[in-house]
Amino acid sequence: MTTVVHIDDTVRDYETWKPAFDGLVQYYTEAGARNCRVARFTHNPNRVLIELDFDTMAEAEAFRDGLHKLIDLPRTQMLLVSHEVSILELVDDRRLTARASS
Repeated sequence: MTTVVHIDDTVRDYETWKPAFDGLVQYYTEAGARNCRVARFTHNPNRVLIELDFDTMAEAEAFRDGLHKLIDLPRTQMLLVSHEVSILELVDDRRLTARASS
């Protein structure tokens, strides 16, 4: 079972936030994250969705709990407008292929 930590952040400036986020890759991997996806809204490029995949619920919960400490740091708060974290259970994951043309 894959457990997903879903983070919905609105950042003050994406171009400033992204290098700070990239600097945390080792933190995420040491916490047990095995995959990470980052997306941003086309109509609001400062709103960022992050999904991190974990093998267990316990790893995801421990990561979420540790993330609170990171988010509370003044230097992190300077980058964020809002921050919300959810834990999801992945129930279906499909790779879709294009239909063959007739």
